Amino acid sequence: VKLYAETLYPVCSHKIWKEIQDQSIPDALWQYPILSTDSIYRERGKDWAEWCKAGGYTLPNDVDVQHFSHMLLAIEAARYDQGIAFANDFMLNERDKAQDLVYIPSHGLETGDSFYFVHKKNRAKQAEIVKLTNWLKQQCL
Repeated sequence: VKLYAETLYPVCSHKIWKEIQDQSIPDALWQYPILSTDSIYRERGKDWAEWCKAGGYTLPNDVDVQHFSHMLLAIEAARYDQGIAFANDFMLNERDKAQDLVYIPSHGLETGDSFYFVHKKNRAKQAEIVKLTNWLKQQCL
């Protein structure tokens, strides 16, 4: 059962957000390190290049791109004012959204990845499986 098609959005700390919130996006982002991850695309900086392409922008050649092996590491760096990272809704809990990180209003980057709940076909109508499937779908809204 398909639960969620992944879309990433830029996030930053509240401190950085206060500094850029009245500026135009994406130009305001380029003032800070861009935190890129190798976990989506195998080419360094490709995540930001694809985000720019999707929004009709060009990634400046002189932007400071910092590379991380995993998205969670980039998100942690963003949490501590180290730059702008990508995150999806599942990477951030309510505390993150309330206290530590801000979703920057912008278009998203569809990664082509999806999350699924997999079970044996012959158990599809089992009450517990139906209940769990419905709950998981609700969590993904």
